[in-house]
Amino acid sequence: MNRERAKELWPILKAYAEGAEIEYKSKSCQEWYECSPPSFLDELTYRIKPETSYTPFSTQEEFNQLIGKPLIQKDTGNGIVGISTSRDVAGSRVLWFFNGSGSTGTELLLRFTFPDGTPVGKRQ
Repeated sequence: MNRERAKELWPILKAYAEGAEIEYKSKSCQEWYECSPPSFLDELTYRIKPETSYTPFSTQEEFNQLIGKPLIQKDTGNGIVGISTSRDVAGSRVLWFFNGSGSTGTELLLRFTFPDGTPVGKRQ
């Protein structure tokens, strides 16, 4: 490894030391792969794995797919299941639960996860 390559990799190495996930690809390939620990071979390109972001569910179809699916409340860890959907007075879609409460798409994204820890929203 020469000094230029070391300068190129330094931010990635630092991020890895601080806990970031690192990905690599060959120079002839378009697909990125996770690597742990990274080896920093000269023939590979490395990057800090981009964070996945989510947006709230908004369509009737998206809300209907939540009916009967278990969701986990982030603050309590309790499970809850949606039973129906509708629009509220402001026109937002709402997922209703057995206990009579309901949540909009934004509230679902902020307050709930699926059992595997994935946010309740659309992956961007």
